Amino acid sequence: DDLQPHDEGQYSCFASNGIEAVVADTTVTVNVGGCDFENPNLCGWIQSIEHDTFNWTRVKGGTPSWNTGPIGDHTTGDGYYIYIESSYPRVPGDTAVIESPWMKTTNNMDCHVSFWYHMFGRHTGTLRMYYQIGYSDWVQAWNLTGEQDTDWNTTTVMIPYDYRLSYYGFRLRFEGERGIEYAGDIALDDIAIDGCKTTTFCHTEDYACPSANRPYCVTTDWVCDFITDCPDKADENKCGSCDFETYQMCGWIQDADDDGDWVRNDLGTLSWNTGPKSDHTTHADDLNIKCIDGKGFNYNGTEDKTSQGDDCLNWDNYPWWGVSGHNYCRNPDNDTMPWCFTKNGWAFCDIPTCDELCMKKDGSSYYGSIDTTISGKKCMAWNKQTYNYGDRSVGSHSECRNPYSHKRDDGPWCYVDDPNIQWEYCNIPECGHYVYLEASYMSPGDRIVMKTPELLTSGPECKFEFWYHMNGDSIGHLYVTVNSTRGNWSTEILNPYISDWHKVSIPLGALADFTVGLVGVRGASYTGDIAIDDTKFVDCAPSGYPTPPKLLKVSEDVVLTETDHEFRLDCLMSGNLAPTITWYHKGEPVGFDSRRMMLLNGSLFVNHIGSYDSGEYMCVGINQVSSVNATINVQVPASQDSCDFETDACIWRDSVKDTDFFWVWQQGCTPSYSTGPCKDHTTGSEQGHYMYVEASWPRTEGDVAELQSEW
Repeated sequence: DDLQPHDEGQYSCFASNGIEAVVADTTVTVNVGGCDFENPNLCGWIQSIEHDTFNWTRVKGGTPSWNTGPIGDHTTGDGYYIYIESSYPRVPGDTAVIESPWMKTTNNMDCHVSFWYHMFGRHTGTLRMYYQIGYSDWVQAWNLTGEQDTDWNTTTVMIPYDYRLSYYGFRLRFEGERGIEYAGDIALDDIAIDGCKTTTFCHTEDYACPSANRPYCVTTDWVCDFITDCPDKADENKCGSCDFETYQMCGWIQDADDDGDWVRNDLGTLSWNTGPKSDHTTHADDLNIKCIDGKGFNYNGTEDKTSQGDDCLNWDNYPWWGVSGHNYCRNPDNDTMPWCFTKNGWAFCDIPTCDELCMKKDGSSYYGSIDTTISGKKCMAWNKQTYNYGDRSVGSHSECRNPYSHKRDDGPWCYVDDPNIQWEYCNIPECGHYVYLEASYMSPGDRIVMKTPELLTSGPECKFEFWYHMNGDSIGHLYVTVNSTRGNWSTEILNPYISDWHKVSIPLGALADFTVGLVGVRGASYTGDIAIDDTKFVDCAPSGYPTPPKLLKVSEDVVLTETDHEFRLDCLMSGNLAPTITWYHKGEPVGFDSRRMMLLNGSLFVNHIGSYDSGEYMCVGINQVSSVNATINVQVPASQDSCDFETDACIWRDSVKDTDFFWVWQQGCTPSYSTGPCKDHTTGSEQGHYMYVEASWPRTEGDVAELQSEW
């Protein structure tokens, strides 16, 4: 179960009854990236936290919604699959993204990615497949929109052979987009990769973090250790320090055995007279002075005229409404919008909604007045543009929008009158986020819990800080819990009885292998929302001073066979000031090229090997404190110096000096009539490979192509 690359190879079973013995052999191969979703770990596929609005769900049997989704999985009919649930709270255009682990190919063949999909329901949206090589842009390789039929269907998508699949690694992505209504569940099962042979890019005990141009491998001991090792800080981004914006929950884990979840939210909460008006990070409280969210429960501005222009009267004249001391528009009775009393009775006030001032999610609900693009271009009127007839229905205005008829991933946009581009994004500020306990749908005493992943070693000055908001007549309790190898404890955060964000700092000190939790307890009634924002671990690095380099993992001596074509030498180091790693071979610095590469974690990778690669290798790590080194011996058989050209040109390279053209790596017949072979010598077939010089135009008599071995 849960096969990994190290499970590959030949397996033998031996049986004997004292009279006779029998042996049976079988060979097991594992292609990373395939998945039937029977195992809860999803075969290493990861739910995206940065590029979507909700998650794929692993399920057995049918989906909850009526008249949509499959009744069982494809693999067995009684197993598991993943799907997107299109019912509330999902809205049109919401997306769920799942991504494969980083992989690399070990042969020079096209990758054929097959999968089974189920798209049944009259409101079915879109399923897309992408691939990414290294850290280049994602390439959309396939998409399908709309209802298909009630059965599982399959397709195969080809990723053409590219040497970068081996050297830089690649990964896959599936994106499901919700359609216009709930009847649009999309399911996925039995992903397989054939043709190319795939394995994990990083070693199984390593952590893969992306970098500028390829995945970056670090030892798992470096993850959540309060020291940034990945170029993009990914090893520390999901460890509990969180503003709940870019990385959404930042690694906080919702407890499965409590009574609910902490809810990620923007602007005000659902209930009147409880919870914050907005998040703490973006200091967006002033939005509730300028605008209303929903019905305007939390409006706290100074508008004092009705939509007809009448002056509002002081609320002190009407004490039974629970508002006093001013004459500003408010909504104390959960009406459709803020209002006030006037000399003529009462009337609604004309206050803009917050969707006019900031962008929620992908900005599809934004309808503010910004009408210029990020580069300052003036937007065209939607009903006057000629690029897309369907978008004319947006209206006669020229304000930035993200209409469902033509929704784009990165928010509101507009058409522009420019001969070089048709449209451009607008610069709309996002509404900030926080997490909170929504008391309306809970019972008194119910608990919600979220915890950090396991954190490694902290320094003696380590503190856990966060901002909290406890506003309402029925606030329950808020606790911080710590579970470590040195004991477990908790502390209660007291209610300040002031409707504002407050900061607290909890000393942790020196701990090892520990988690921090936040526990919210619901009070007596619905007016007890508790909110959290800007969690942060402060001064938690194990030491405030530089430390010497430390060897964490060094490869054993390597003995290769004539079937091996590459090797990798690990020399992983740590230090509070990252060491610079240098490699030496037989006492000389290793020169790096397309054959010899140092990976971003310091490992040495060598391909197209020959006997000249034998000998002693030394890795040296140096920082401002000291240095450390390790040696590894490599033996490569002399037979590696031969080449049949089946997989590549081995150690042979075209000379670039005093030559006129290049040798060609060929399979089958050469292009020219009545010259050259149609089969190679090694296999005697059209599938074999050889090298040849193409004598056709533009070559002339006496032109030279030279093939040289490496030194």
